[in-house]
Amino acid sequence: MRLTSWAVSFGFTLLVEVPVGAWRLGDLPRRRVLAALVAATTLTHPVLWWVLPWAFDDYWTFVVVGEVAVVLVEAVFLRFAVPAPARDALSASLWANGASYLAGILLRSVGLWPGWVGT
Repeated sequence: MRLTSWAVSFGFTLLVEVPVGAWRLGDLPRRRVLAALVAATTLTHPVLWWVLPWAFDDYWTFVVVGEVAVVLVEAVFLRFAVPAPARDALSASLWANGASYLAGILLRSVGLWPGWVGT
């Protein structure tokens, strides 16, 4: 069940984050941007889902530490993988992760998504 929940969450995250990140990195080579965005999410999502919940009992501590860490790791990854200017990489990561977090909150608020990550 947890693996299925993770797979659905991962797919949803890619569905939201890749277009948003690509929009923020629109002037750069499209294939490279798309591949880097998928790779960045593939790198960070399992850690956010499977590892960080073990480190934090409090939901909001988990959210703040986890999302900040993900934004920074993905920004650094995009900076060098695309390559993208640091400001653009940070903007793309921030917008993409913010969009997926807010989309998840929206789905949870209308009862279409289960509880927090890792449960």
